[in-house]
Amino acid sequence: MKAKWIYPLIMIVFMTSCYENSTTDTGIPPGNITLNNATDIKAREAKLTWTKSKGGGFQNYQLYRGNSSGIDIDNDLVGIFFDRDTTEFIDSNLYPETKYYYKMLVSDGIGNTVWSNEISLTTAKDDSGGNDYTSIYEIQFTEDSSGDSPLKDQVVTTTGIVTANFSDVSGHQYIFIGEKPGGPWRGLCIFSRNASEYDCAEGDSIVVKGQVQEFNNFTEMSNIEEFTVIEQGHSIPFSQVTTGQINASSSDAEKYESVLVTTGQVTVVNPDMGYGEFSISDGSGETIVNDYFQFSYTPVKDDVLNYVRGVVDYSYSAYKIEPRSDDDIGK
Repeated sequence: MKAKWIYPLIMIVFMTSCYENSTTDTGIPPGNITLNNATDIKAREAKLTWTKSKGGGFQNYQLYRGNSSGIDIDNDLVGIFFDRDTTEFIDSNLYPETKYYYKMLVSDGIGNTVWSNEISLTTAKDDSGGNDYTSIYEIQFTEDSSGDSPLKDQVVTTTGIVTANFSDVSGHQYIFIGEKPGGPWRGLCIFSRNASEYDCAEGDSIVVKGQVQEFNNFTEMSNIEEFTVIEQGHSIPFSQVTTGQINASSSDAEKYESVLVTTGQVTVVNPDMGYGEFSISDGSGETIVNDYFQFSYTPVKDDVLNYVRGVVDYSYSAYKIEPRSDDDIGK
């Protein structure tokens, strides 16, 4: 799935709060960690814990997952954690009765890394019954190089938390939803040709039925048949990412399409790329910030921002972060 927006315009799960990039150069490699056996294993989620990396440099923990032994950086990156004290994570939207393997990489941000041990778990049988919803993950996850959803052109019912709601000048409505706790493949855009057709707000839990489509390589749900707000006031799932992950040359970028993401501390590289776009970097590579939503910040070269948050869009062959308001740019 890649993005949409007809005009110039993705929660790797990753943490539940914004941290300033904490790269430390001590000259000593990161301290070893142990990935503990998973606990609270259910049909679609499991709790992962690990020991704290002590001593040496530190920038982040990177949690990788796969379906066979021998985990490395080519597997799915399901969590990046920039706080050294973070030692647990709930991996959700797993499949019932499925075996998963995990391994964690500790990085100091300057080329020194250390791997944890590898663990495995098998999820439980799903005996919950209930509503037959297709998860956002199932809609978005693909190994096809085109990025197209495996459910393209199918009519499905899904559920999620509203992360953004936007109507453009042409009278189209874009509602972005995410699955807790956030992360790769866990964001989806709901498209309507009528501005403000669906009344919802950030934090609303919704159930929506519609057709999965690809528009200019952007996966969306349109031709909506049912739209229901279930509850209000939910915490909004988002993912911590590096700027290098959200660009066209990154193998991670496609995973974050339509996901609400946040960076750590970044610097403005190019303040005026045209069409209201500017670029930022945390040292891992540049990403583009676009102004489809409204914010008052005027970028200045070499400005240091504490974070930039927004939903990930793809247009004109580029991935972009779309801040929703002034609150999404940490000055």
